[in-house]
Amino acid sequence: MIAMIFGVILYGYVIGNIASLLSNIDVIKTRFLKRTKDINSFLTYNSVPKILIKKVQNYYQYIWDNRLGQFDQDLISDLPASLKSEIYLHLNRHLIEKVPFFKNTDKEFINEIILLLEPKIYLPGDYICKKGDVGASMYFISKGSIDVLSDDESSVLANLNDGNYFGEIALIKEISRTKTVVAKDYSNLYSLDKKNFDRLLQKYPNFKNHIYETIKKRQSKNNVK
Repeated sequence: MIAMIFGVILYGYVIGNIASLLSNIDVIKTRFLKRTKDINSFLTYNSVPKILIKKVQNYYQYIWDNRLGQFDQDLISDLPASLKSEIYLHLNRHLIEKVPFFKNTDKEFINEIILLLEPKIYLPGDYICKKGDVGASMYFISKGSIDVLSDDESSVLANLNDGNYFGEIALIKEISRTKTVVAKDYSNLYSLDKKNFDRLLQKYPNFKNHIYETIKKRQSKNNVK
């Protein structure tokens, strides 16, 4: 009888959790479907070309396919900065640890860097940066594949994937990009803005020289500025 009672309690607990999870998923899906329906209605009403509507639909399908396996930033928008920092650090630590000039720096500095990262999503063929544009951001590739193009954009000089980064020279110099970079696939990137980075260095002046020297050493080897 004890085993039966325990089994009933355990069964009820598991079923209750599954029901709650499915209920939450249904709410998220309902909101998502309403949003896509509203956007489709807007595009159709304004006679947007079908090929462009299809691109929009593909984009939102990509968002949905990856949403449940990704971190939803809206869920933690109200959390204290300390908790958000810990969560962001857990999710994006692998991106930061691969960057040479962020090594040997304090955890507090790294935490603040992560809070400054802005998520970006690029569709296949989207330009991330163009040769000649003044660089103002560094990019970290969370998921996807991007191509670094030749000067005439006729060939691919390099392909960057998950965990790679580029454009770090833009953090210390306002110079023109030397290469054009486009998304090969749907790509999730994080950008670090120069203005935000400069303000952070004012707060942590001890790291300024270390970071600048490390970036300068890499500049001659880097394909993308």
